[in-house]
Amino acid sequence: MASPFISFRVTGVPQAQAQTKRFAQVSVQELQEATKDRARQTVFRFKEEMGAAYRSQWATGELAKGITFKSRATPDGMEVNFFIAERRELRFVTAMMGGHFRHFPVAPFVIVPKFKKFLLLRFPSGFSRRFIRGSKGQFAGSQPSGGGEDGEGVPGILVKRVIWGKKSGGFHRDVISEVAESEAQFFIGDVTAAVSAAITKTMRRK
Repeated sequence: MASPFISFRVTGVPQAQAQTKRFAQVSVQELQEATKDRARQTVFRFKEEMGAAYRSQWATGELAKGITFKSRATPDGMEVNFFIAERRELRFVTAMMGGHFRHFPVAPFVIVPKFKKFLLLRFPSGFSRRFIRGSKGQFAGSQPSGGGEDGEGVPGILVKRVIWGKKSGGFHRDVISEVAESEAQFFIGDVTAAVSAAITKTMRRK
């Protein structure tokens, strides 16, 4: 399941408002295409920034992979919504969408299971190895992780507690909030500039 976390609505371009119906229609088409192009750039930037920031040995990249967008044409422009897939780690890395931490940087912190005996730490891939416990809980070797230990086929390791950010020193940035704020500042201006240039070029040809 994915939740929307930023939205933009882009409408008419000033240069086209006083022009003929034909030019007005051209402006809407250009606006819709420019909005989708700019939205793809936004998704790419989220994935790049998150990939650069979260590089621990447990990083799977699933948060970044879960960022998508959906666009909807309106009579005078375009509406675009950005979504991010719901994952439990999302609540620890950003203040957006009800995150546990409101201010960053965040120092290393301990996570313990709330409803079960163990936490499942997912492995980056099925080629990793999971640790096996003997009948008394002692370490008893390892084997390929495929199939997992949580009964859901997820490769990973079960632990009673984990110190998140122990090696990295915690989370220094709220990458999702930073990129969202930056995109909110420039998105509509970039789309408007692209459409204005396209309309000016079209009008010169006529």
